[in-house]
Amino acid sequence: LKMSEIERKFVRHTFRNLRGAYAVSPPALQRFLSVYDDLLPAGIKPRSILNGIDVMRFRPCRRRFEEVRAALGLETDHFVLLFCGRLDALKQPMMALRLFSELYRTMPNAR
Repeated sequence: LKMSEIERKFVRHTFRNLRGAYAVSPPALQRFLSVYDDLLPAGIKPRSILNGIDVMRFRPCRRRFEEVRAALGLETDHFVLLFCGRLDALKQPMMALRLFSELYRTMPNAR
């Protein structure tokens, strides 16, 4: 991302009281640093705090995948969509319910 000098001044001003910076994954942190690293106040060391599933620990296993689908009564052609988030306005669970309802109406194999 290329910023103009006025944008750089604005970002530097915005970051002036920054006490820490966190990203939800190492790639997100690297992207943040690639754009803002030289604009951060001295001493700020952004870190990554994983927010989600550790994909190195929880690796998909086809056999287990099929066992779980069978245990839940899901056919191989069922389209499965999951909302996984806090029941908080920020995560918009009611929007997810509306979307699920519309999906189910338009895709009979949705679960």
